[in-house]
Amino acid sequence: MLEQRGAIGSWLWEEYQAWYFRVVKPLRVNDFSKTWVIWDDIALAYVLGMTNQHNSPRPRMRDDMKFENVQTDREVTWITDVDEESVMGGLP
Repeated sequence: MLEQRGAIGSWLWEEYQAWYFRVVKPLRVNDFSKTWVIWDDIALAYVLGMTNQHNSPRPRMRDDMKFENVQTDREVTWITDVDEESVMGGLP
């Protein structure tokens, strides 16, 4: 699907496939028991309009790495759902 979104989409898809088969596939040949972080996929899905999200006031991270709510006019966008079929539809 990404490869059908013009020259940049095609290039991104080729780069992703090259990276996947060079880095991920050799590590996970037949082992899908471990989790795999997919932050970049989620960011791309957001850009392509394949997510549901909502905005909230931006929390502050304390020194102990916990969030605290503070008065601010800044916002953060929380991704709450991803159209997995659309995002993963083109993967091998």
